[in-house]
Amino acid sequence: MKKNILFATCLASTVLMICSNASAASRNKFYVAVPFGYSFVNNSKSSEGSLASTKLKNTPMVGLAAGYDFGEVRTEISVGYRNNMRFTINDVVSTGGNYGIYSSMSVKAYSFMVDLYKDFDIGSEFTPYIGLGLGFTNFKTGDYTFSRYLKSNNQPFGKTATSTGKSSTSFSWRIGLGMHYKLSESVDFGLGYAYNDFGKVTRNDPNGILRGTGTTNKVKFKSNEILATIKFKF
Repeated sequence: MKKNILFATCLASTVLMICSNASAASRNKFYVAVPFGYSFVNNSKSSEGSLASTKLKNTPMVGLAAGYDFGEVRTEISVGYRNNMRFTINDVVSTGGNYGIYSSMSVKAYSFMVDLYKDFDIGSEFTPYIGLGLGFTNFKTGDYTFSRYLKSNNQPFGKTATSTGKSSTSFSWRIGLGMHYKLSESVDFGLGYAYNDFGKVTRNDPNGILRGTGTTNKVKFKSNEILATIKFKF
């Protein structure tokens, strides 16, 4: 919670800096952008147990950003929402050589970032860019169940337990590139790519597993994202 408050303070400071620089002499420097696209999610590292298989669901994304253009360098704050990065873990080996199966768990992700972009003036209406963002992602997970089975006869063994979904926050970062096209003095349209590291989601294993902490498993969410952006300049 303290980390969230600290980061929110940094975001507020960035907003004040942007607003303080947006004057009549800097018309079309302040802007609001609406990014939207599709996120191809993958699990780069996990500790869900030996012989386990992890399935993740790709998801659309939509966001909102406010920024200031200093001239070939832009800074902005952004919020992104990914509706359902659902994931399933199967065949988790548990204590005693048996195994367990999870039900699928829904994951909603809200990202809050401070972004820095470098634009490249190539003397045309097209402007290529590269960017870097730092921030955090708040995950909201749904309920899930864990059932333990005997390896010998594939029969349920022990009690099936249900865990309630929760909210958690992880440090996040991203890098990206793309190109904007100037539609008018006040509107740009862009296409781009971003690589996101959202951090990890941890959930309890009611029956215990061999790897990880013994009572939890962790899935780390990363994504390759294809984005379109509409930017309104003031």
